[in-house]
Amino acid sequence: MLAFIACSKSTSSSGGSVYASMASSSSSSSSSSTDSTNSNTNRSGVLTAAEWNDLENWSFLQNLLSSDTFKTYQSKWGFYCGNKWIFTVSDITAKPVEDAVIKINDGNEDVVVLHTNRFGIAHAVPAIFSNTAATKYTYSINYKGKEYATGTLLNTTNTINYTLAQNTSISQNVDLMFVVDATGSMGDELEYLKNELYNVLSRADSALTNKSVKYGLVFYRDNGDDYVTRPKNFTPDKNEITNFVKAQSAGGGGDTPEAVDQALTVALQQSWSSDAHARIMFLILDAPPHDEKMTAVRTKIKEAAQQGITIIPLAASGTDKSTEFLLRFIAIATNGTYTFLTDDSGIGNAHTTPSVGTYKVEFLNNLMVRLISKYAGN
Repeated sequence: MLAFIACSKSTSSSGGSVYASMASSSSSSSSSSTDSTNSNTNRSGVLTAAEWNDLENWSFLQNLLSSDTFKTYQSKWGFYCGNKWIFTVSDITAKPVEDAVIKINDGNEDVVVLHTNRFGIAHAVPAIFSNTAATKYTYSINYKGKEYATGTLLNTTNTINYTLAQNTSISQNVDLMFVVDATGSMGDELEYLKNELYNVLSRADSALTNKSVKYGLVFYRDNGDDYVTRPKNFTPDKNEITNFVKAQSAGGGGDTPEAVDQALTVALQQSWSSDAHARIMFLILDAPPHDEKMTAVRTKIKEAAQQGITIIPLAASGTDKSTEFLLRFIAIATNGTYTFLTDDSGIGNAHTTPSVGTYKVEFLNNLMVRLISKYAGN
């Protein structure tokens, strides 16, 4: 059994970190694979990671982005974190309404379209794709193609609660997509990541009882490499998916930016469920997109939100501070959460210390299964 020290860390906006508390724990048999060798490269439950949810720590983020050190990242990437509203939709029995569609209009067009999650909640940042806020935003709440409510977003309140005067059903469909950077810079961690993914896939069903789960994958590199994207469309067959994972290796790349825009394009082209309990995309990378492709990236992130896809970025070693904020913006825009590998495992190159508050270090596979259960569980 692998002994592990789980650490809660407190980090300042300048990037410095101190240990806030420490607690010993050991991984359960479900955390590590039972491969026939004790080599770290042949078992899961080795990489360490943590989560930071900006949507749940909005004031912290706003304070961070008000400083000269960090506010430039908004204009660099074209994501702007201004006022945020929380929509909560329930039915006549007080049951959360999942997959309700929230549309925010600036008077000319729908600037943000989101789906409520399994808790019936959606966080909307109307000006996230524009540095100029409209003088007035209106919203509509839609369910299964029918509009149920409209109104105006007021600065005097940031919460909107609505009850559908009907009973609603819960979908059993769950889509899990993994989009993975497979360029040479990921070589220090890709073999470990492959084992973590194998373990997560093997445990996902137990975290999603009574759900119809489909799995999809997109590995990507960059233009001029052996391939740019290598997708595997959604399938319920975990063996098919895990064999696909095992066949991948790191290579190519060269310059720092990679074909993130094309990876997202291909990922969105896969067979996502039109009716779903949850649609989750883990975006695993260590490098940003090419600067000239950022408009395309923003478009794809907006499309993902419109499809009700929650993106959970995972920052690997080599991720710089600028890319950290890009990934956090992507998580915000799609109602996801930011995750990052940490140095606690001793594996891979150095990992950027995130500019966040207190967080808990976990084994990556346990973290991913926990988030799958949180966003797609019963």
